[in-house]
Amino acid sequence: MSRNFNVGGDITLAYATPVLSRLMDGCKGLNRRLRQIILQREKEQASTSKSNVGGWHSELDMLQWPNPEVAELLAWVAVAVKSANDFAVGPEHESGDADIVAWANVLRGGDYHQPHYHPNSDWSGVYYVVAGDEEPGGGPGGRIDMLDPRAGVGMMHSPGNAFLGTMQFAPRAGLVLVFPSYLVHHVHPYVGAGERISVAFNVRMLNVHPAGGRRQRSWW
Repeated sequence: MSRNFNVGGDITLAYATPVLSRLMDGCKGLNRRLRQIILQREKEQASTSKSNVGGWHSELDMLQWPNPEVAELLAWVAVAVKSANDFAVGPEHESGDADIVAWANVLRGGDYHQPHYHPNSDWSGVYYVVAGDEEPGGGPGGRIDMLDPRAGVGMMHSPGNAFLGTMQFAPRAGLVLVFPSYLVHHVHPYVGAGERISVAFNVRMLNVHPAGGRRQRSWW
């Protein structure tokens, strides 16, 4: 059963979509090393073609990279995903076992990601290693948009477009976003002089447990 949320009085949010946005403290050194690792891997491995138009998209094999920095990052990502999943399943349950797939992305001038979602997963997300340059004038260059998942919402024409809108996040080094994998999202063309580097991931939950129950193993 989907969780709905009472926001006070007689108003309840039905079928709300949770999005976690969390900044990692003390990540400068880690991000510096991750940048070197990813750019070196870019030299050694041809880009795959997914949602990206231009740029470099690694194979879905980042978990197999031998670098301890990658393991450190993904351990921190696991904490963020667990927070999102614990919120979604409610206090009567807790997150169980999970599988994760991760990959790296590098965008340069004009590169972007087309609208897409991530099938066969429960949670998806992105961690920004290098945010890159902001678009002059405060434009959307390089930002990620998350589109409204509600079917038919575009048919509403209420004054002020009360039911319409796009959730947009500006990249920031050390920022992780976690969202349900059904959420369609895209990245605006990056217009900076340097590169924008991120690590994306998909998580598939294998089970949940009653709160306080026993777990044999877990990604967390």
